[in-house]
Amino acid sequence: MEKLWINPPTRFADALKMAQDPVALVRHLLAAATGGSAASREENGFWFFEAKPDSEGLATELKLSPSNVLTGSSVDAVEKVYLVVREIETELDGVTFLPPEMRKEKIAELCARVGVPADVFDLIIRNWRKP
Repeated sequence: MEKLWINPPTRFADALKMAQDPVALVRHLLAAATGGSAASREENGFWFFEAKPDSEGLATELKLSPSNVLTGSSVDAVEKVYLVVREIETELDGVTFLPPEMRKEKIAELCARVGVPADVFDLIIRNWRKP
């Protein structure tokens, strides 16, 4: 999975195809989105994912096909988590060394660019763990 984060693709669909372990990637993104752990099970070559809902009730009806295409009602939410994580791993690498006001400004820019509220960003940053 490490290779994915060296130069992560802009699109989530491309990241799924590039990932050495797309099942682990989806599980970790779901866990970051919900603040809990995510479980997966395999049936006939398809992977199904379940996670504890967050306070906003994120539905976790996700299915990963053998060709690494993710479908379900929560795909958009998982994609946003990926976009935030991608930005954290690439653009915010040195943000912790900035003064607090500059750090807040950079994070606000990221949230606006990706389209997530600050509280969702906070949830993701607290729960993100690289697979």
